[in-house]
Amino acid sequence: MGKSMAKSDVIYGEAKALPLSSFSNASVNEMVKIIRDKIGPEPVISLIDMREKIREAQANPKMKTATVKVGAAGSDLVWRAKENRHSGPLEIDAILVKNYTTHLRKYVEAQQKKAQLEQEQKAKLAKAPSRRRLSISSPSSSEDEFIPVDLPTKVESTGTVMGQINAIESSKRSWAKYDLKAVSREDAEAALLVAGEGAWLVRTGSNVKQVVSTMKGGKFGHAILEDHINKGEDYKAVGLSSSKVIADTTKLKKLIAEGVFREGIKTVQAMPGYFPTLSSAEAVKLLAGERVGAWLVRGSGTEAGVVAWSHKVVGDKTTILHDRLTTQAKLDIFNNYIRSSGRLLQVRNK
Repeated sequence: MGKSMAKSDVIYGEAKALPLSSFSNASVNEMVKIIRDKIGPEPVISLIDMREKIREAQANPKMKTATVKVGAAGSDLVWRAKENRHSGPLEIDAILVKNYTTHLRKYVEAQQKKAQLEQEQKAKLAKAPSRRRLSISSPSSSEDEFIPVDLPTKVESTGTVMGQINAIESSKRSWAKYDLKAVSREDAEAALLVAGEGAWLVRTGSNVKQVVSTMKGGKFGHAILEDHINKGEDYKAVGLSSSKVIADTTKLKKLIAEGVFREGIKTVQAMPGYFPTLSSAEAVKLLAGERVGAWLVRGSGTEAGVVAWSHKVVGDKTTILHDRLTTQAKLDIFNNYIRSSGRLLQVRNK
C-alpha cells in the first residue's frame, strides 16, 4: 500500500464513489479542472503514468469493483485505484503532481495577494475624480476668488472608437471558428507534440477562459485569448498558420491517443535489458534455450524506430512469435502479458 490519504486531503472521488470501470476521458477532464482550480495553470500534471496504471488496474481481475480517488498522499497528489475490500485492499497509485502541497500553498497565497491588490485598486479608483478641476479668477468678483471649473477628459473620436470595436469583433470571429471547447492543458500538449512545429489549437481552459495553445521552437505556449482579442489580433497577427491548426475534435482525439502511444513506446525502450537493435533471427537464438513464456523487447533489425516483442508461446516449447508494437492495442497486449507472466521471464541485453 502507498502513503495514507486522509479524507480531508481527497479532492476527487470522496463525496461519491467513482468506479474504476467508469473512469473515462470525461472523468480525466473533470479531475484536471479540479486540480487546476487548486494549484493554477503552471504546475505539471502527469497523466501518462496514470493512464498506464488505469490499464494495469482494469486488466487485474481483483480490481473489478475498484474505486478511484485523487488526493494528497505525503507531499504529492496521487491518483489511486483501490480494491473494494475492507481488509488488506490492493492499491494502484500514480503520482499526478509532485510537491502538490507546496504548489497548493503558493497558489492560495498568490490568489489572496491578487485579491488584496484588486481591492486596493478599486479603492483608489473610487477616490479619484472623473473630471479634471481647474481654478480660474472671476473678473466680477470683488475679491480674488478662485472658482473651480470642470473640464472634460480626453474623448476619442467616434471613428477611432468604432475602428477599435470592429477590430475586436473581427478578432473574435477569426478565433471562434477554431474553438474546441473544453480541453485540458495536458491533452492539448499531447496533441501538439504529435502535430509538430507550428501546430496550435483554441480551447477553454480549467479557469473557464479561452486559451490558444501553441508549439513553437519545440516549446509549448498557452496564452489567454482575450489578450489577443483586446488588441484586435487574429491568428495571422501572432504568427500562426491556418494549415497548422487542430480544429477538429476527431483529429484531436487521434493525436492525443498517438501521444499516449508514443509515451508508452518510450517506456518500453527505457526498460532495463532492452535491445536497441536485434534481428528476429538473433532473438530466436537468445530465446531458444529459455523457459516457456520467456520474452524480450528490441529495436527492429529492419525497420528503424519500430519496437518488436519476441516471446516463447505458453504451452509450446518451440514456437517463438515476433510482434511489432505499432498500435496501442498491441502495446496493451504486451503490457498485460508481461504483468501476467512476470518480469522475471525477460531475457535481457547484457
